[in-house]
Amino acid sequence: MTMPISENEISILIPTYRYRDKVGRALETALASGAGEIIVSDDCSGDGTMELLASYDDPRLKLYENTRNLGLWENHLAALGHTTKPWVKFIQADDYLLPGGL
Repeated sequence: MTMPISENEISILIPTYRYRDKVGRALETALASGAGEIIVSDDCSGDGTMELLASYDDPRLKLYENTRNLGLWENHLAALGHTTKPWVKFIQADDYLLPGGL
């Protein structure tokens, strides 16, 4: 018999690069979920993404900015490297979760 996964055991990962105008919606839907942590990994956007994200106040939110541009998949791996929860859900910066989406 399998045990259901509790939402607080899930890390939502949002890798981003130059999506300042869209990442807010992705983050807001992640914050509306019961995820145990939300990790945003910015790939040196330089477009104000980090400043926008810093305006959100939630203890589950962890923001990381790469010291150099890693590229798409390495940025995904960088985000993955910050997780502390046993389950992972990636959403893209121009995507969002529907209520109950975890």
